[in-house]
Amino acid sequence: MQAKPRVNPTPEVGNTDPVYGHVRDRLTWQKRLAWASLPTGARCIGLVLALYTDDLAQAAIYLTLTDLTRLTGLSLATVRRYLDMLEKEGWIARLGRAHGHPTARWLAWPGELPITAHPAVAEATQ
Repeated sequence: MQAKPRVNPTPEVGNTDPVYGHVRDRLTWQKRLAWASLPTGARCIGLVLALYTDDLAQAAIYLTLTDLTRLTGLSLATVRRYLDMLEKEGWIARLGRAHGHPTARWLAWPGELPITAHPAVAEATQ
């Protein structure tokens, strides 16, 4: 019996970013996160965040910690820990209280510096 070829777990579909040369859309981001070497809870939170952005993964996501605990079933401490992990690993970016948006987050693309998931994030990190 012939072995089936392995299917690429993160197929590149969608709109190619002219700056970085790879696909940047919500579905591709979700597939990459699903295959990432992160704890299950962190991937769960990331996928929930992705549900609340636009198809190009450029809209801000305004979910509070309470919203995330209700949507994921995880404790508040766990949500905080995994949000910090996702941010440190480059999967999400947030503006924070200093910019008047304490809960605003954007999907980011690991490996891109500075994180430029959205123009407002690039401005805030300069």
